[in-house]
Amino acid sequence: MADAPTPLRTLLVDDEPLARQRLTRQLAPFFEAGRLVLEGEAEDGVDALDAVADAQDAGIPIDVLFLDIQMPGLDGFAVVERLAPPRPQVVFVTAHDDRAVEAFRASAVDYLLKPVEADRLAETVARVEARAADRTSEEARPSVSARDAYLDRVA
Repeated sequence: MADAPTPLRTLLVDDEPLARQRLTRQLAPFFEAGRLVLEGEAEDGVDALDAVADAQDAGIPIDVLFLDIQMPGLDGFAVVERLAPPRPQVVFVTAHDDRAVEAFRASAVDYLLKPVEADRLAETVARVEARAADRTSEEARPSVSARDAYLDRVA
């Protein structure tokens, strides 16, 4: 029997407490199913960067950020620019539909509009899990040296 995938460590970032509470409730089935683990919440970009760095320093890096765009101080795009590698996957969750192109240029996994619909959130979580699985399989592959990349002889 295959091992269950490791739950993805999640950080919610939004300056509105009610928006964070709503998203937490919407993600509850994924937490309960062991697909995601809520590592914390941040109310602004500076707190988000601190939380990501603290988790990385503790050896339990954040896998995915659910990140609002419009926040006081550092907005969501400024947060993404300042994330140190390895960067978590980013899902923008916003009330503004005019920044999607910019979000995908910033390598966002998805762009959810508030109020978030349950089926869209489920699609997003599946997409995040698929990308995490791809990353894990890439890390498990043996590296190929430059010499091994070429044939020694042709039959």
